Amino acid sequence: MVYGGPFQLALLPVSGLAAALFAYCVCSPIIHLRGDYLCIVTIGVGELVRQVLINNPGDLAGGPNGLFGIDLPAVGPLLVIDSSLKFYFLIWTVVGLSILLLISLQHSRIGRAWNCIREDALAAETCGIDVRHYKLLAFSLGAGLAGVAGNLYAAKLMGVSPESFTFWESCLMFCIVLIGGLGSIPGVLIGAGFISLFPELFRPFAVYRMLVFGLVMLAMMFFKPEGVWPRRRGSSVWRLFPWESGDDAV
Repeated sequence: MVYGGPFQLALLPVSGLAAALFAYCVCSPIIHLRGDYLCIVTIGVGELVRQVLINNPGDLAGGPNGLFGIDLPAVGPLLVIDSSLKFYFLIWTVVGLSILLLISLQHSRIGRAWNCIREDALAAETCGIDVRHYKLLAFSLGAGLAGVAGNLYAAKLMGVSPESFTFWESCLMFCIVLIGGLGSIPGVLIGAGFISLFPELFRPFAVYRMLVFGLVMLAMMFFKPEGVWPRRRGSSVWRLFPWESGDDAV
């Protein structure tokens, strides 16, 4: 409990806003970068933050040991998330609300601007779209959702440390998008499921599983670069099936 209020209800929005504000401040000077350069810089910033937390300036983050003793999350004064089943439903509730938010944005003016920028940033800017503003908004939104996920992660483990967010974890986030498909909500869910289940499926072959993972990623890049469930151009995220028709005119 925080200040006598429900833990999750009090801190989920706070963690999302804090992460979004941090992303806005960090990405403002580098948002002009494109493609691989922007990807590399953002991964580098994440590694820089991790190293700073390990060094623990001001003795705020617990250093390499992190912070522990976090209370169990509570949705209300009478509903404490004290079992795996309850936590399972809490996570999927947050995921469902996040998907609804993204679907609403996709059909809004902001979503149409993002679609234009993804197709051709130069053409979008020529049409009067503030490319820098909308890119920063996309980064901030993504960071906000990551902040909410980090809150749930820390609550589930009842602790968090810098070693939970290594360079490899950052790479896995990009692998999820590459496997599932850029801009596709069902694709990202499939990619996340694959990344989560892959280590378990190949646990008997632990010595070779990273080799197999690398081969799978190479095969994806060669034979299915758009992902296993790509978002078709002009299709709507309301439609889960890629063969369904629809228009998403800008």
